[in-house]
Amino acid sequence: LVEKINHYLGEKMKYLITLLTCISINMAADGKISGVTYFDYTNAKEKSAFNFNRQYFIYGVDVSDDISFKVVFDVGRINNKELYTWSVKGSDSSKVMEDTRLITFLKKAQIDYTTSLGKVSMGLIGTNTYGVQENNWGYRFIEKSAIDKYGFSSTADIGVGFSRSLIDNLIMSIQIINGEGYKKPQEDKYHKISFNTIYGEEKINNDDGYNAGFVYSTEATDS
Repeated sequence: LVEKINHYLGEKMKYLITLLTCISINMAADGKISGVTYFDYTNAKEKSAFNFNRQYFIYGVDVSDDISFKVVFDVGRINNKELYTWSVKGSDSSKVMEDTRLITFLKKAQIDYTTSLGKVSMGLIGTNTYGVQENNWGYRFIEKSAIDKYGFSSTADIGVGFSRSLIDNLIMSIQIINGEGYKKPQEDKYHKISFNTIYGEEKINNDDGYNAGFVYSTEATDS
């Protein structure tokens, strides 16, 4: 079943990108622009500095009562370390150099279509594996949630998803995505399937309540 789904998605994903482009061109320009910035101040013997850790630039628009579109740009540091070696008068030396330039990624280009059966999301979408934990934690300005920090799942990826409320306070969602995240292109023929269900208050960082949930992700490999 997973292989059949992977084959189908491989054939149809290019048409999804074309659809997103056509819809975005024809959308109204009266959307909402917003953003979030995380920065800190470091005071140490080696260096004292203000630092930008992360910036998000967001544009969202309601195309109709049922369709909405959101674009998110993610600005962060590369933080790549490379070992440089050179020779002076027969003596070899080396030093680890760190590239800390700010670069911009397209994190989301997501269309949501709300129907009587539930909500369909497509494009470069936010994944369903970490959002509830991040809201439960509620202190993103201090540190990422555990799932995000330790790389258990990317926060966004290309694919399609479906979510709906089954009963009061019980929500389920399923997604089929590339599995590579939003910073890398697809590198194999397999796709990730993620399932999420939660009962209770989704955003207890804002509202009183409780919640309990279950997250499961799987992706086939060649080995």
